[in-house]
Amino acid sequence: MLFSSDEDIINRKTKVQKKRNLENLFDSEEQSEELSIIEEDNYRHEMTYSQPISSKLFTEIFGTGKEYFFMVENIKPIVNNEPAKEPVQTIRKISEDLLSFLIDNLEEVTYSVLKSATELILEGACVEYLIIGKPEFNLNLKMAYKIYDLIEYYFNNEPIIEKLKRIQKLNIKFAQLIGKSENTQTFSQFVINETNLYKILTKENLLINKNKFKENILENERIYSPNDDESADPQGYIAIAMKATESYEKNVVLNYLSNEYLKDILLKDAIIELIMKNAYLEVNNTTFSIEELQKNAFYEIICEFKNNNYKILFDLHKKLINLFINNTLTSKWNEFRKELIMKILESFNYEQILRGRLQQKFKEIATNAISVHIMDLIINGRVKYNEFYMGVTVEKFNLKCSIVDYAGNLAEFRMVNINDRETLNNLMDVYKITELYISGVSPKSLRQLKSLDKEYKYVDNTLIKRYSNSKDFTHNIIRMIILPEVELAYMINNGMDIINFVLESMIPNDEHILPHSKEDFYRSGSFNEPIKEDTNLLFFAKLLTQKEREEATKRAIQSAISIVGVDINMLISHKRNTNIIKFIPGFHLTEEIKEYKVIDKLSRIESATKDSKDFDFRNAAVFLRSNSSNADILDKFPIHPYNYKYARMLCAALIGKKEIDDINLSSEVKIYLETGANQIHDIQKVSHIKDLYDNFIYTLGVLNQEISYFDGLPDHLIFRNLVGEFKCGVYEGVIVEAQKGFMIISVADRFNVYVRNSFEQTYYINQAVKVRITQKNINFLTYSGEIIPEIKKAESKLEVNEENFCIRKSRKNDSYYIFINLEEGILYPLKIELIDDKIFLQEKYYDDVEELKFKFIRPLFVMLKKSKKHPKFFNSHEEAESFVKNSKEKIDYAFYLSKEYPGRIVFLLLKNSVHKEYIKLTDKLLYNNKVFNDLEEFINYRKNI
Repeated sequence: MLFSSDEDIINRKTKVQKKRNLENLFDSEEQSEELSIIEEDNYRHEMTYSQPISSKLFTEIFGTGKEYFFMVENIKPIVNNEPAKEPVQTIRKISEDLLSFLIDNLEEVTYSVLKSATELILEGACVEYLIIGKPEFNLNLKMAYKIYDLIEYYFNNEPIIEKLKRIQKLNIKFAQLIGKSENTQTFSQFVINETNLYKILTKENLLINKNKFKENILENERIYSPNDDESADPQGYIAIAMKATESYEKNVVLNYLSNEYLKDILLKDAIIELIMKNAYLEVNNTTFSIEELQKNAFYEIICEFKNNNYKILFDLHKKLINLFINNTLTSKWNEFRKELIMKILESFNYEQILRGRLQQKFKEIATNAISVHIMDLIINGRVKYNEFYMGVTVEKFNLKCSIVDYAGNLAEFRMVNINDRETLNNLMDVYKITELYISGVSPKSLRQLKSLDKEYKYVDNTLIKRYSNSKDFTHNIIRMIILPEVELAYMINNGMDIINFVLESMIPNDEHILPHSKEDFYRSGSFNEPIKEDTNLLFFAKLLTQKEREEATKRAIQSAISIVGVDINMLISHKRNTNIIKFIPGFHLTEEIKEYKVIDKLSRIESATKDSKDFDFRNAAVFLRSNSSNADILDKFPIHPYNYKYARMLCAALIGKKEIDDINLSSEVKIYLETGANQIHDIQKVSHIKDLYDNFIYTLGVLNQEISYFDGLPDHLIFRNLVGEFKCGVYEGVIVEAQKGFMIISVADRFNVYVRNSFEQTYYINQAVKVRITQKNINFLTYSGEIIPEIKKAESKLEVNEENFCIRKSRKNDSYYIFINLEEGILYPLKIELIDDKIFLQEKYYDDVEELKFKFIRPLFVMLKKSKKHPKFFNSHEEAESFVKNSKEKIDYAFYLSKEYPGRIVFLLLKNSVHKEYIKLTDKLLYNNKVFNDLEEFINYRKNI
């Protein structure tokens, strides 16, 4: 662009002014470091997202404009006599500020995808449309909802966003750090010749500056250390540096310096992250790391989280001192630095912020668990299509039978005597029914049903019994397995808290009665009988409010029906089915739709509703399907009508044909879709066609559609029934499959474990190995795990000598033992191994000695202390034996710590003679392969033997 002479003059003056301001701005080394970090961040964002970057120095150089407000303070406001207008609703528009906010909170999404997705959301597109309608975005449900929630947060929390803009960090994790001001003050008396004390001390490296301290914390290692002088006195140095006639009061100096460090939001965040990564939580005498939250989802522990009854175990003071001082010598400066760290921690309310982040983590686990549970009920809890189904329950000697059609309508209800085989057979023959769906029966009733010699499946009645009377119970059994989404929607629309009802059946309760035999358990599907020592992530839902649970449930239903679809003809045929309409964005039953008896093409809906302002076909088509016999085959699957051309082209390309017609399928492609194909190999044929390849994953939904093996039950219940429950321990197995990338290990022909090949060691088929289970693969009815390799010993890492325990090598062999000093004269020896740099003790791994202390030794001492508080626990064998012999009770007992067998608590019982039994001491009490939380629980068990 060519400038005029006037513009040239203005431009030159502006450049000179900017240059002067920049020179002043870069005076100090510390500011230079901070600005270089900002520039690096900007460059990184530019390379990743190719977005324009506005100058972040502008505000610092020229101000915000608020400095000139004094010029208009005396101007009288103009009185407006016009009547006040109603507030106009702000139109939400995409902006660079909004995109910057999203990028700072979603680093894993590219700028172009984020911009396109944001535009669609602001236009009114539902989240599921981003998945099914725009598969090229490659977003999953969790990420798509995160984008949606962040956009809502941005527009609904303007004051917080403004604060984040001022610190030039738009990540919402900083919102809590700037929400409340710390106990800081302004100390202008330290400013001399425009240079303050903090700058003097950090420039001389007597204190490491904020950026260096931050890097030490992030790396959890002392990369930078301050200079030191063994004879130097901090107070004297400060007085000289400040040209003061007398030294300043130490507490005032420390307050000032802590204020300088705490001005840095990133430093405070680094401290919080340090704790999150390294701290342990102690709940109910159980200790585990924050990363192991999900492995410890026991009901009792979740209840303690809800009541905020947990401890955060981490010596932050010690860790920060280690990262802040020079530990090569003992000096007065080091003492000064330690006091400064103490002052920083006093001023920084880190525990409240930390508990806030933990609470957020708890809620994320809870909402994910709810989504998985509800989607599991809808996607896997349904049965294959039939014209008619029969729901059955037993009432005394009668069968209550409901015949229900595919749309959920009750065709017939009968009471049939359980011995009247002929009537039951005739009823099943009339409706061509081959199997029964049963619910709400006892083991005794099941034995009666077994004598009928009919195929049947069990249906979970946890929710059904909440809204069914005696008559419609069996009708609702069928509706729950053919239309689970409609029944869940019906419950929500009638004010039921679904998750709360589900939790009630899972909460451990000693009064629950299990089936009488193992066979009864297998056949009855009594899957909901709670296991007291079992974990369940759904317990975290207890930490959510009712409103939060409802929102998570509604989202899960909406997401699930985008996958399974809602048959438009089913909505027309039965009034109750319309309950699901509230979960279909942009859809309602218009008069034009109601006029149709059968809708065989979704395109008919678009044309029929084109003049309706409230009807959004783009959103509605994500959820709607047409399962009529004359429907386009693509209308039956989770492919958006806007992408049918891609689906047709892809399926044609897979069989080496070119699909010319974008509307009608050729006969060859139609046969291909109906019969299915080998997805893994066929997709390779078209991987070079970008438009097709971007859409392939949803198009493949039309191929090889199969229902789960065990109809009518969610996957996690099928898993427990078919595979069983095995704890995450170590098992011996045999390799049955060995490929380059993975291996499959069979454990005693009971279950398989999938293991990724680490390539560090070669394994062969039929080789015996030890494998440790790490997680369940519910969908594939297997476990994932890792092979325990041959032992690698590293002696130096196991040489430990502490107050309560020591680790040393045995004099008899090369094995290492940990000796725990239970009390004077009693050392508890346990063999340990070092495997892949991890300590292996009693079938568990520990990363290092610190973790061993937190998760094994400390809980062991807690359990010992708890046991000693029992009224019948004595200090020695003699005291215990004297008590039981002199007791007036017919049979009495006592406990004491065994010296003969260290690590055992002796249970002393006097019947005809003195009888001894031994209880193993760990973080729990072990007896006869059973686990007890305390001695009282053991006594209750022992009395019933």
